[in-house]
Amino acid sequence: MCEVTKYFKLCSCSTDEKVDITHNKNSRRFKNFIQENNPSKIIWTLYKYEGQQYSGMDGLLIAPAEKIDEIFTAEYVKTELNKRHCFDFEYTPNEGDYLVLTIHYTKKEAKRNEYKFLPFIYSNGQWTINSYNSFYEKIVELKNGIVKME
Repeated sequence: MCEVTKYFKLCSCSTDEKVDITHNKNSRRFKNFIQENNPSKIIWTLYKYEGQQYSGMDGLLIAPAEKIDEIFTAEYVKTELNKRHCFDFEYTPNEGDYLVLTIHYTKKEAKRNEYKFLPFIYSNGQWTINSYNSFYEKIVELKNGIVKME
């Protein structure tokens, strides 16, 4: 198994990046350009846990992935979160905080891939690989952004 030598940073920059293009936006050339030059990106969202509260709905939950790409495995992200400060802003985790990394595919990739996410809950002074049941537990979004490699 190869060792990852880069570090990731949870940047609080905008998740909606615009592309400055001058040619016709309805052309095939433009659509191909967008797909080729906007690779998949990983988005993170930080939530605050507010306790148990039944939402009034039931359904099936999507199971978390073990990895969302070749570098971002649940174990690697958990290790990095517990080893160093990965956020680009002042943040001290509180008991029950919930961090979710989600991969957003290009349109071309989305056809052959499914929704994948890595969930982490801050518990007993460290990040653990775990998720909340959104039907029975209330969480409120605090911040989000893009994952960048350093």
